[in-house]
Amino acid sequence: MSTNFSIFLAHIVGATDMNQATQSALRPILQQSLKEGGYMSGKPNFEAFWASLKKQGADMGDDVMPIMREAIKAGGYDKPVITTPKPTVSLKAPASSDSEQEPVTEPLATATKAKRALTTWQYYSQKRNKELEKEDGITDHTVRGKIYKEEYAEIKASPEKLAALKAEAALKAPAVVPEGTQSATKATKEKKPWNGHQLFVHERNKELKEEGMADHGERSKIYYAEWRAFTPAQQAEWKAKAAARAQSLPTPTTPAKEAKEKVAKPKTNYQHFSHTRNEELKMAGVTEHEKRTATYGAEWKAMTEGGKKAWKQAAIDAFMANQAMPVA
Repeated sequence: MSTNFSIFLAHIVGATDMNQATQSALRPILQQSLKEGGYMSGKPNFEAFWASLKKQGADMGDDVMPIMREAIKAGGYDKPVITTPKPTVSLKAPASSDSEQEPVTEPLATATKAKRALTTWQYYSQKRNKELEKEDGITDHTVRGKIYKEEYAEIKASPEKLAALKAEAALKAPAVVPEGTQSATKATKEKKPWNGHQLFVHERNKELKEEGMADHGERSKIYYAEWRAFTPAQQAEWKAKAAARAQSLPTPTTPAKEAKEKVAKPKTNYQHFSHTRNEELKMAGVTEHEKRTATYGAEWKAMTEGGKKAWKQAAIDAFMANQAMPVA
């Protein structure tokens, strides 16, 4: 079963009015509810999942139930787990004159290990999320989520479009990689040193495991609560430990990339539009960031192609005017 908690959570965020603080608080609750609802073991039970949310204090009305069902599908949690036992062979050693040897049973070694392919929804949402952020300049994750969710609904309504997307996703599926090997990129990539919070979570998670706490959701509740309860001095102590650990890490052996000179370029039409409208809404007294993004996101979506082209020209004009300004 191929699941993706990030896509599951992004689907919920995209369909509800949820701020960052609520997301952080809800994350461990959702993880625990997925486990208690059988979605982590391939025995899904939505009623048990919903009951677990309520038991943990999640304040959700019945109108959120269909959103949760769709999010579970989007994250791939609705697929049953099919387990196939590995074949075994019995190797019987020659009998000695003293005693009869017992057969030695060993699992057949697997020659290759395949990476799990993404579902069609996972492939499309990840692909469009990157395109909307990098090419269209939409920095707000909530706005991007609403856009690709509505686009995918239109694709699902057309059998021809859905078939074409499935074929595209199949072509992009990862190749089978021999077990025990790594791609050159993964093998040579240097991990970024942990900060104080990451080091603390790693150490406490290991300690709680050793104490017999097998449930990841319960462990995460404990160490996140402990970190939030730390004084600034206690957090600084962990930051110092992380800094000392970073000094002991081996220096990356990969050659450094040549520094590229950054070339100034105009904003995209959406970047210029969203920046302008954001400032206008601030001046109009709209203080909540979520309301401003929802407003100009809806305006952009409703805009004609001609209107979007006009904003592209406005972005170029603003860039040229800025370039022409004398440097103080």
